[in-house]
Amino acid sequence: MSIASIINTATTGLSVAQTRIALASTNLANVETPGYTAKTASVATRTVGGQATGVQVVGIGSDVDANLHKKLVSSIATSSYDSTISSYLQAASAAFGTTSDGADLTNALAKIQTTLSDVIADPADTSVADAFLSALESWADTVNTTSDTIQSSRTTADAAIAEDVESANALLHQIDTLNDQITRAIANGTPTSDLEDARRAALESLGQYIDVTTFTTNAGAVQIYAGGQPLLTSHVYELTYAASGELNVDSTYPGSIGGITVNGVDVTKSLSGGSIGALVKLRDEVLPGLQDEIEALNNGVMDAINAAAATATPVPAPNTLTSSATYVAADALNGTGTLTLVLTDADGVVTGSVDFDLSTYATMGDLVAALDGTAGISASLDATGHLVVAADDADAGVILTGAGTLDGAGFNRATGVYDLLSLDYGLTLDYGRVQLAPQVATSGMAMAAVASTTVGASAYAADDTTALQAIYDALSKTMSFGSAGNLSATTTTAAGYAARIVDDLADRADQAAVVAKSSATTASTLETSFTNTYGVSVEEETARLATYQKDFQAASQILQAAQDMWDSLISVMR
Repeated sequence: MSIASIINTATTGLSVAQTRIALASTNLANVETPGYTAKTASVATRTVGGQATGVQVVGIGSDVDANLHKKLVSSIATSSYDSTISSYLQAASAAFGTTSDGADLTNALAKIQTTLSDVIADPADTSVADAFLSALESWADTVNTTSDTIQSSRTTADAAIAEDVESANALLHQIDTLNDQITRAIANGTPTSDLEDARRAALESLGQYIDVTTFTTNAGAVQIYAGGQPLLTSHVYELTYAASGELNVDSTYPGSIGGITVNGVDVTKSLSGGSIGALVKLRDEVLPGLQDEIEALNNGVMDAINAAAATATPVPAPNTLTSSATYVAADALNGTGTLTLVLTDADGVVTGSVDFDLSTYATMGDLVAALDGTAGISASLDATGHLVVAADDADAGVILTGAGTLDGAGFNRATGVYDLLSLDYGLTLDYGRVQLAPQVATSGMAMAAVASTTVGASAYAADDTTALQAIYDALSKTMSFGSAGNLSATTTTAAGYAARIVDDLADRADQAAVVAKSSATTASTLETSFTNTYGVSVEEETARLATYQKDFQAASQILQAAQDMWDSLISVMR
């Protein structure tokens, strides 16, 4: 081997060692950089004319297992989905409370029964009657507040969807830019490993929002799909979504809530992973299901209370009765049986009684006209459609009783003239908010059974609490609840159903927390595995650095020795 070839070979070794030292130093400097993978130099023999002339660096990069990284991105999407579900269920459960600590729903029901028991024991005490009505108002407030909490969570989820869609789009554009840089670098033969690190990090961030499928083209670009639609091929197909503002119980998707679209295609139901998929499920299924459970409970409570009250009369009989239900005069009546209208004096003695065969009236307007034609009675539909029946004599009382029905329900129950709880639809609402029935303020609460409709007899006993006892019994007895939300159909008391709602939500929140912890552990394990395999090991890089420095020193010594030989040869020749 000539001295020149020795010098040349040593020089190539020196160059390779310098490159490796630089890479090891860079790796150590980026040990804490998220997403950074350790870079290595691929070295091969350099040949000229079939003869080895030294070594050379033929590539710099990190040989990452693409399948392992795909699993990591998928696990991040799953963890983000589970974490989002868990956080919302935890918040809802905290708002509902627990049965062991006294949840608002169960406490409100218990207060109704406690105060009702006090009224039954002493009906003449107006303070306990007021306490019972206050308990009914508290129940209404509790149901409304609970519903508001649910709808507020839905509104928050809906707004978060729009924010996450925007973040996902930004990442898609970032990855698209990196694709362009990587394909150009490959075409130019320049290193792409740092760019690929940045792209992998962006894919991991994207996985937090949406579960994606990825493919790498021969040119080195990554293509991204979700919900069966392309999000990134040769260009970005943005997700499109606009938040719907404040949601209520009637806000639904599809319907008043728009869909998430890609290239004009609605993919809302196809987005099953990441925070976006979780937020959609919460907004459209989980939280509305919880609302359905609350409505089922309230409907059961209202039906039990109002059905019992419909069989009785306030004491004294009120001068005016007003329905909870609203009508127009042309509404078909669909009535059967006999409705009896009773007039009483201030002492509750019957002064008049008239029967109405409901099957003979075609419309509500016909019945109102017949009631209004009764001596001493004025009847009408008020400006908002409520049926109003009043005694012309300010000291007289009005009672409606009998076996007449409307649409299969007792007349009083169907019209709600003796309701204690009702729904307020306000001026603009398409859904009702629970309230103490407004007519209670003017008519009082039904409490006594109608004893007689015979003129001259007492219509009721002043100390009778038949209706109140019926309300108490109805709330204490089992009732049927259909399937609603996460709860299957069941037969239980109102208090039992309220406890079931609270306990089931607490159980679901606990289970979701376990699932979220498990998926987070899985994602963390995969991330650790990926980092351990492709990240920077300080110990390994330090050892390599020492080896490369020795290689550099050895090549330097060979180069120096060859130089000395060359100098000696030149000296002899002179």
